[in-house]
Amino acid sequence: SAELFEVLGARPLLGRTFAPGEDRPGAEPVVVVSYGLWQQELGGDPQVVGRRLEFDGTEATVVGVMPRAFYFPAPEYRAWRPLDLDPSSPSYANNGFLALIGRVRADVGPGELSADVQSMASALGARFAYPQAWDKSRGAKLTSLRDYTVGDVRPAVLLLFGAVTLVLLVACANVAALVLARTSDRQSEMALRAALGAGRGRLMRQA
Repeated sequence: SAELFEVLGARPLLGRTFAPGEDRPGAEPVVVVSYGLWQQELGGDPQVVGRRLEFDGTEATVVGVMPRAFYFPAPEYRAWRPLDLDPSSPSYANNGFLALIGRVRADVGPGELSADVQSMASALGARFAYPQAWDKSRGAKLTSLRDYTVGDVRPAVLLLFGAVTLVLLVACANVAALVLARTSDRQSEMALRAALGAGRGRLMRQA
């Protein structure tokens, strides 16, 4: 919908994102492109805003370019067009592909948020009749945007962190052993330096 980028708090690098009403029937087709598509397919044209591109046989006007680091919902998505929110459109008939995305207000706790979601699900169930396969009024749950876009990566990250820590400890142990071996071979030299007046700090820097 037209509010997507506003909800995500994402600002374009060039141009603008969707304007209110551009997701309504009869609106002029527009598109927001990714940084990668802008660079690779459009040559990084600084005048790309206002250019007409063809998508699935339909022309749309480029209204904005997103920054390099932005992606949603996955990096392979390189262009965004607003939905045609027409209830009579056959695109929505017996189809449950839409997901609801919202930004949580800072003073709202998990319990209140869950209650709000359940209330919305009940309201949808009272207004619409859903097939059992994708009943929006049952089993409504919250998923963070991070988990929605990249999944649960915590176990993999912890495993990687453990492996890196282990390799680092082995490397530190090896370096320490080398330093100790070199220092023991230089006992006579260090004794002579100390006799000549070198302090502990200078001896440590030599080692």
